[in-house]
Amino acid sequence: MRPVLVLWDVDYTLVHAGRAGRVLYEIALAELYGVDLPGQLTSMAGRTDASIALEVLAAAGLDAARELPRFHAVLAARAPDVSGMIRDEGTVLPGVRQALAAVAGRADGGPVVQALLTGNILALARVKLHALGLTEYLDLEAGAYGDVSPLRGVILGGAQHTLSVGVSVLPLGPDEWSRALADPAAS
Repeated sequence: MRPVLVLWDVDYTLVHAGRAGRVLYEIALAELYGVDLPGQLTSMAGRTDASIALEVLAAAGLDAARELPRFHAVLAARAPDVSGMIRDEGTVLPGVRQALAAVAGRADGGPVVQALLTGNILALARVKLHALGLTEYLDLEAGAYGDVSPLRGVILGGAQHTLSVGVSVLPLGPDEWSRALADPAAS
């Protein structure tokens, strides 16, 4: 039986992490360069960490392309520093726990891999989901993350798996997830 791959985004799909991303950027900028986060930035929502970091570094007067790998490394190393903030201020979106459990319990007993396709770097995605207790059903190593490209549509190319994919994009409730997973060809 062929496995079913379900890819989830993190922010505004599974969780709302509050100010954690912005605070992490502030920490990394202060640690590496001794500067504050520039005030006039495009919204972080819906963007990859690579895109945000390039803008932040350029706005801070740095050679963004040259500094990006080093900046990402500090973001990854310091991501655990915002875990408590995420636990205190973050929220799991309604129905997420039930949806993850429903998808994991494929009605036909076939294998399901739930992974991430997100603009977050892996370390930040891991911290956000762990802080809010959402890692049980997710294979975080199988995903694709926002350090691959500043362009959101290119991230999927960063996943290290060969896939044969059929896509259905529908808002499904738990019962509908069970039916869809029981017969993927019908969905």
